[in-house]
Amino acid sequence: TQLHASGGLYYKWTPSTGLDRDDVADRVASPADTTTYSVNVSNDGCNDDSRSITVAVRKNPVADAGDDKRIFEGQSVKLNGKAKGDEITDVSWSPATALDDPTSITPVANPTDDISYTLTVTSANCGISASTVFVRVYKKVTIPNTFSPNGDGINDSCNIDGLVTYPESSTMVFD
Repeated sequence: TQLHASGGLYYKWTPSTGLDRDDVADRVASPADTTTYSVNVSNDGCNDDSRSITVAVRKNPVADAGDDKRIFEGQSVKLNGKAKGDEITDVSWSPATALDDPTSITPVANPTDDISYTLTVTSANCGISASTVFVRVYKKVTIPNTFSPNGDGINDSCNIDGLVTYPESSTMVFD
């Protein structure tokens, strides 16, 4: 933002952090945090004066949905969302599927299938930020105790329910 002073021959702005120069009347201030600047205006010792101005820095929203989660079917997991920034007005998760409170920063999820949740954080004056977390749901494996691949149409194949959620598994059949 532009800072302006007038009425003197010499100018000294303090602190100089975030200023392009600290010894002229018109300055460009780019502070990282809210800063109060003072300017001392001088006419070689006569009529010295000083004034202050605060440059407010509003932090953009930052959403962090946390690390990916892994659960077994039927279990629940707490999502560890975090929101930073100024003037946060809204926090929400989507989809709301299997969440106890999609407006909580740390809802409990109880999904039945793999799902990605997106945390959206909205600031009144600084925009929107989003972050995603993936919840992997390992299915319960049901293994049949027998099968008879004799072509009679009864128990001819062995289907292990839920095995698809374990892609690196191996199956061995003993006779």
